[in-house]
Amino acid sequence: MKRMLRVTSDLNNLNTIRDFVEDYAGQLGMTSQDIYGLILATDEAATNICLHGYPDSLGMIEVLVEHDAQYITIRLRDEAPAFDPTTYPTPDLSAPLEDRALGGMGIHFMRSYTDQISHQALSPRGNQLVLKKRIKGE
Repeated sequence: MKRMLRVTSDLNNLNTIRDFVEDYAGQLGMTSQDIYGLILATDEAATNICLHGYPDSLGMIEVLVEHDAQYITIRLRDEAPAFDPTTYPTPDLSAPLEDRALGGMGIHFMRSYTDQISHQALSPRGNQLVLKKRIKGE
């Protein structure tokens, strides 16, 4: 079963994306903790697209959700300039807050709450970010 959602990169659409992911994941019998983590990872990815991919105008975000016997897969596609979050360095969580560089925590959350994350630059323009989470029941 595949489902797709297309929205503009308006921050007001983040609730729609969260609800879309929660509804799909809930039908798979995933634990509430895993659903929460998946929603958080997806929300961070979509927020980054809105704020950094389309900083001066609205663009498109496509969210495709599907699953197989082991994983739920969320694909976020956009038409923004290429950016690969998988190459972004892991923040130093041991450093005091006042010494840490701004940014990067959203990507850290994406990595922390999923089992796999990958990026593909799309032609002629755009990105596909794939988040995978192992399906475990309650």
